Amino acid sequence: MNKVLEVAKKAKIATRSILALDSSHKKELLEEISKDILIKKDGILEANSLDVHNAIENNLPSPLIERLKLDQQSLEIISNDILNVADQNDSLGLTVEKRKLKNGLELSKKIIPIGVIGVIYESRPNVTIDIASLCLKTNNVCILRGGKETINTNLYLVNIIKNVLRKFNLSEDIVQYIGDTSRDSIKELLQMDDYVDLIIPRGGSQLHELCKTISKIPVIIGGFGVSHLFVDRTANIEKAINVIIDSKTDKPSACNSLDTLIVHKDIIEDVFIKLAPEINKYKLNTYCDELTRKMLLKKGVNSNLIFKMTEETLNTEWLSLSINVLILESTEKVVSHILNHNAIHSDSILTEDIDNANYFVDHIDSAAVYVNCSTRFTDGAAFGLGAEVAVSTQKIHARGPMAIDSLTSYKWVGKGNYLCKSNK
Repeated sequence: MNKVLEVAKKAKIATRSILALDSSHKKELLEEISKDILIKKDGILEANSLDVHNAIENNLPSPLIERLKLDQQSLEIISNDILNVADQNDSLGLTVEKRKLKNGLELSKKIIPIGVIGVIYESRPNVTIDIASLCLKTNNVCILRGGKETINTNLYLVNIIKNVLRKFNLSEDIVQYIGDTSRDSIKELLQMDDYVDLIIPRGGSQLHELCKTISKIPVIIGGFGVSHLFVDRTANIEKAINVIIDSKTDKPSACNSLDTLIVHKDIIEDVFIKLAPEINKYKLNTYCDELTRKMLLKKGVNSNLIFKMTEETLNTEWLSLSINVLILESTEKVVSHILNHNAIHSDSILTEDIDNANYFVDHIDSAAVYVNCSTRFTDGAAFGLGAEVAVSTQKIHARGPMAIDSLTSYKWVGKGNYLCKSNK
């Protein structure tokens, strides 16, 4: 039997057994996985070290290598995130709406799992744990298909989860992993509409386009988008610099990391004099126009860090220590620019003007829009949601960090007294 087909069939069968898992047992199960992550940290780090070594040998881009690395601290964060998921409220089985019709029909709307969720992702091994824990919490079965660059880490992590499932006398098919890292395995998975209920691709635009083009299964797109931050003329510049640096350097490889900084023309002198040392300190590759280049050089920015800004760079999700710097003269022009440059993920305004803040929030059409906040907050854990399967950048079903509520659906339950619709 085709390997992907076998995985999909097993996943569908496993949906029957996971339905019986109640809230208390799910909490115990997740707590055990959290504990085992730390107990088996040496094995995880050894597998991860092999992946990092292979990535370096294969000359993979440094941002990608950075995303696949794990260490003691990151494993503690992963373990804690599992506990946060375990502590989240469980809405499965709850009735969220009731109505009784004149004909005697009693209707109720009940929260249920989606079923089998396939997630295709690339270089972040923590995603393996995030997806599995959220799916277990919501009684969903998951099929994971990670990238070849993290194959050893992912297989080790999945094996930990499967061992815990067996400890709890549950089917290990509740969490499935496709070890075939070829493009063909993705294409095959996207055709499994008889067995898989939802596909979530976490990756670049090519992966998204492939899924949208050939998938027979409903797709929720997550991850890609150019993030902007606008420093308005009324902003507190001292505080604004801190937010700019946090947005760009806290985790440059993250999808919510700042890509384009826009500064109001009335405050460029004051902003650039404070921004210039930070550009040098963090070695930020800065893309700008000729006027901005001259101003930054005058403020002491290293000339080796300044590059020509183009339409291509303005549409680039950097995922690295690179940034566009743009000068504009009004909130309206800023909004127009952002809407024309892949603004679907995270965008922020720093301002003391409530009217400008409201205009920005009302007109920017991204999954997350901020006032006086770093773009780095677009994250399931940062939102207090425990973790996330992805950050959805579309508008149907789920938008923003997809956590527990986003992984559920509902069904209508009707009750009557041998009720017939016809009046015959």
